[in-house]
Amino acid sequence: MKLDFESRPLQRIIGEFQNSNGPVLFCVAGIHGNEVAGIKALYAIFEIIDKLGIEVKGTFIGVSGNLAALKVGKRFIHVDMNRQWDKDVIEKILTQSESEALNEEKEMKELLTLILKYSKRNPNEFLFLDLHTTSAFGGVFGIINNVRKSLQYATVLNVPVLTDLHDVLHGTSLNYFEEKGIPAMGFEAGQHYAPASVDNMISAVFMMLVGMNMVKSKEIPDYNYYVKHLYQYGIGLPRLVRFLYRQEVESDDQFKMLPGFENFQFVTEGQHIANNKYGRILSPASGMILMPLYQKLGNDGFFIVKKIGISEFLN
Repeated sequence: MKLDFESRPLQRIIGEFQNSNGPVLFCVAGIHGNEVAGIKALYAIFEIIDKLGIEVKGTFIGVSGNLAALKVGKRFIHVDMNRQWDKDVIEKILTQSESEALNEEKEMKELLTLILKYSKRNPNEFLFLDLHTTSAFGGVFGIINNVRKSLQYATVLNVPVLTDLHDVLHGTSLNYFEEKGIPAMGFEAGQHYAPASVDNMISAVFMMLVGMNMVKSKEIPDYNYYVKHLYQYGIGLPRLVRFLYRQEVESDDQFKMLPGFENFQFVTEGQHIANNKYGRILSPASGMILMPLYQKLGNDGFFIVKKIGISEFLN
């Protein structure tokens, strides 16, 4: 089937199906404007569902995140949109005049209004799914907040799942929804410009629709392919992983990763990983490296993570 998502206009609501009472899957793509794979994937998914007349139980909506940044292909215009989900910042965004607001504040106000509206439709069966890509190669994984139902949803995808993001990073959408008790998950689909990243997102969203009992697997063409396709990325990797450390990067740090690091690559305590204007940056602990920064914009140099068991998460 030929899919026509390249020529579609860039708009806030990419697509929506609402056929009956049931679960709500709210997907957002392009929170960062240089991450277009999620936009392409959502257009493809909605086109497949529409052309084949696939029945959707409940509500499935896909939206664009940072429209202005997506139009110019930059991570953000003024501030990182996925670092502004702090309670005080949200209160400011909802009360200030539009003339005072930065671009990302205007975008967040529109997005937050939609999310809160749709989450009220079925609070007991709602998932916020945030689609992302990374600047490094290797690794497809989910990141969940510490609402227990988030883990239940995430295990549907058979990829590594990361927890406790709030221990190392504040102001993300996952943190915000955790405080409200709303299940939320980020899905990292691969490198920004790798063609496979779009396929990975299509696989993940279809599997989530089936896992939430919103769509029957037999109605999705090549559904078994999607399952096998995503499963391969989890082979040999831990199922549950905890964040240990985040290397913060300031705009004038002159931060530069050493070349060749990939997601889930093992590193040892004291290993030389990157440099900045102050000198060498060494790994503070042994573990696996995640999301090493190989792009100009961004405040996260790299993360160090470790494998945990399900009992550690539940406790």
